[in-house]
This record gives sequence, C-alpha cells and structure tokens, in this order.
Amino acid sequence: MCERLWRIVGLLALVLCAGCAKNEFRLKFEMTPNVNDTYTLLYYASDSNRGFLREQMAVVSKGKCEVKGVTRNPTLVYVFQGAREPGLIIYAERGDKITVKGDNATPAAWRVGGNAVNDGLTDFRMANRALISSRDTDKLNDAVAKYVKGHAESPAAALVLLCYYDRGANPAEFDSLCKSLKGEAADQKWIGLVSRNDMLAGMTPLTSRLPRIILRTLEGRDTLSFDSVPALLYFSSGTSEGRKEEILLLRKFAKDHPDSASRLVVDVNFEVDSSLWARQLPHDTLKKVLRAWMPLGYSDSTARVLGVEGTPYAIVAAKGGKVLYRGSSLQKAIDKYPK
Repeated sequence: MCERLWRIVGLLALVLCAGCAKNEFRLKFEMTPNVNDTYTLLYYASDSNRGFLREQMAVVSKGKCEVKGVTRNPTLVYVFQGAREPGLIIYAERGDKITVKGDNATPAAWRVGGNAVNDGLTDFRMANRALISSRDTDKLNDAVAKYVKGHAESPAAALVLLCYYDRGANPAEFDSLCKSLKGEAADQKWIGLVSRNDMLAGMTPLTSRLPRIILRTLEGRDTLSFDSVPALLYFSSGTSEGRKEEILLLRKFAKDHPDSASRLVVDVNFEVDSSLWARQLPHDTLKKVLRAWMPLGYSDSTARVLGVEGTPYAIVAAKGGKVLYRGSSLQKAIDKYPK
C-alpha cells in the first residue's frame, strides 16, 4: 500500500513540476576569448493563444554571453551579424539549454548544440558553408537533396529542406523530397514552424500570378490581394544601392497615380532593426504607399514565394495578379506598369 502511495505522490510531483516549467529557453555562448561582437536574435514567440515576433540582442564579450528567450511553442531563432540575411538558424524548444561554440565572430562557422535538431542543422551548415554563402542555387539544392535522402527520418532534414532549398528553381524535386520524409520528419509542424505559407496554400513560387500575401506593417499585419487593382511592390534596405534615387521615383509614381483605390503601391523594407526602419519612414515622405517591414529579408517565406533575389527589387502585376515585371530596376518596373 505504501509503495503504491509513493508512486502516486511521485506522479503528482512530476505533473506539478511540468506545470511549473517556464516558457523559456536559454542560449549560452561559449566562444573563444577573441570573439567580441553584438548579434541580433529574431524569433517568433508563441503559445496556444497568441504569437509575436521577438527581437533580442546577444552581446558577446570575451567569448561569453547568455540570453534567455521566451516562448511556449518550438521556434526558430535567426541570428544576424549586421547583415540583411541571417548567418545562423537555431531550433529551440521550451526548456532547452542551447550551447553556441566557435572560434571566430562569424555565425555561419559556429557549432550549435542543445538538441538533436541543432546537431543536424549544424552538420549540414558546416559541410556546405561555401555553397550557402555563394548562393549557387543548383549546387545548394543538390546538397540539400543529398542530405534529405540520407536523413529522411530526421526533423533536421525537414528544416534543411524548408530553410535552404530554393523551391522556385525546381518545384517538382522539392515536392518529391517533401514526400520522401518519414516519421517525425514528415510531421506538418515543421512546415508551420518555418511558416511556409506557399506550401500550405499549395502555391508554387515564381508563378505567372502573384498569390495573396500577408505583410507586417506599423499597424500590425495587412493581407494583400491582387485581384482587383494593378500593383507595384518595391523591396529595399537602408543600404540598397541607389535607394535615395529610387525613393524619389517611387514618390513621383505615387503622386502621378493619386487614386490609391485604383492601384496598390507597397514599399517593403528589409531592415533588421525595427527602430532603424521606423526612423526611415518620415524621411522618405511617401504618401499613399503601404509601408511594410520584412526583417528576415530573403529568408522570409513571402520573399521566397515572390522570388525576391536581392535589393533593390521590384515587381509589377496587372489587375488579377499577372506578373508583368520582376527585376532590380524600379524604373523598368514603372515603365511596365499598366497604363
């Protein structure tokens, strides 16, 4: 009887401990003493009721730093080192104690531990650093395909596929690789984690028509549909070449097309720091232009769906969403805009 009672007490203790677990994870930087730098950490913090994008700083001094992240659900932490693209992607779950080790300041060269998913992501990244940085789409896709085929039951393979494979270059192979995943790796939660809305809606990037998209704005989020009016989308960052001149072009275009109900003009900024983006807005003096923010840059699922390959970048679509122009020249985009 006593033994049974102690078992019940033990089970109750486990339940109580689980209930008291904090909605947090920890990142511990254990670098060599020569590493002194500040990094931006961007991740989606969420629970069963809500979620929001969270931005934190990691100040590494003499190789040491510890950051506490807050989330209940699993998340991906994107690590930026002053760049427009993340140098590192970390998988974190509630309660994880994640270690980050390296002998230099470049995130792409770090080894990340704390769980089996990070071990797999690190192995792939370390083996393919040159391909990832070179943006050689075909070779990187081949490397991803090889990894997925060799680790079909690993959740890390699902994330490697979702984060590093350029689906627009070979949608058939991408779909085939998705179907080859097995066990836990085939769970739909990995798709939700990466927020690949293009997959959830069954859309293929770089199609001849723009899909409905959701963009982050100062007011929250705006859902854009291209069914009823022609549209001009302009993507840039604070350091984009010729941005000042192109903002003047965009301002003139908006002025020449004053009826905002009959057209859609969107300025999408890839600035990582939200405060820097907010400070740019009044200086640009763009009127009747939707101002949007995409801190994940090229890695954002929407950017990937739209085929944004660099900044500056512009897309023009006719009423109904048919794409008339994609490219790096805002002037050419304006020339292609429906008369």
